[in-house]
Amino acid sequence: MIESSKNGKVIAVVSGKGGVGKTSLVACMASCFAAQGFRTLAVDCDYGLFNLDVPLGMSNYTLSDFGDTLEAEDKGSAIDEAAREHPQIPGLFFLSAPDVPGSKIKDEQMHAFLEAARERFSYILLDCPAGIGSGFKVSARYADVILINATPDTASARDASRVFFEIKKYFEHEPETRLVLNRASDLKHATRIADSFIDNIGAKLIGLIREDKMVSIAAEEGVPLVLAECRGAAMDMLKITLRLQGINVPL
Repeated sequence: MIESSKNGKVIAVVSGKGGVGKTSLVACMASCFAAQGFRTLAVDCDYGLFNLDVPLGMSNYTLSDFGDTLEAEDKGSAIDEAAREHPQIPGLFFLSAPDVPGSKIKDEQMHAFLEAARERFSYILLDCPAGIGSGFKVSARYADVILINATPDTASARDASRVFFEIKKYFEHEPETRLVLNRASDLKHATRIADSFIDNIGAKLIGLIREDKMVSIAAEEGVPLVLAECRGAAMDMLKITLRLQGINVPL
């Protein structure tokens, strides 16, 4: 049975730079939430560079972006009309990004859109643009939880620290902010350096994701990762969704 909620949770996934596995993380987490019975909406907010449809396995389907939804007076009905349900994962819905710069999206439009989505979905996952530009700010500003996605290296840690600073500086409310270390080729090494990352970035760790060639293989084949395998990175991302529900799961 697909559960719905009158108070859905918005989770924004951000990163200091591209190529750190952010979009794959959003796709897999959204699939995992839906597979657990939660009505879930995945939203591509990477304006102009959208590709969340690829790891979701929905590239071959006619998709709608949420541009018209932002302009609609009745945003709830617009979401119902535009969101496309996944053909293989019941309860997983997708909205693509409008082909406009993030600077064109108004804060009040995004806020109203997310409020309407909260009434229809238990979880709303936002694949935000990399970096700290206007697209990142307008997308993540009204999230309940922000996941900073980084890889376990010095450059990525510096970028992630800047993202955390921007969240604290510009966001009026204080969203729960957590760190995800992604694409770790050596989990033992990543675990050892996690404490230094936490100290430098300021956000608590919620998950370690191992480097897994199946992530790219599944995307190339147009298959959601959770349908391609149930171990490796897919299992790591499933554990993150459980922790976000308050379930105590070891790293």
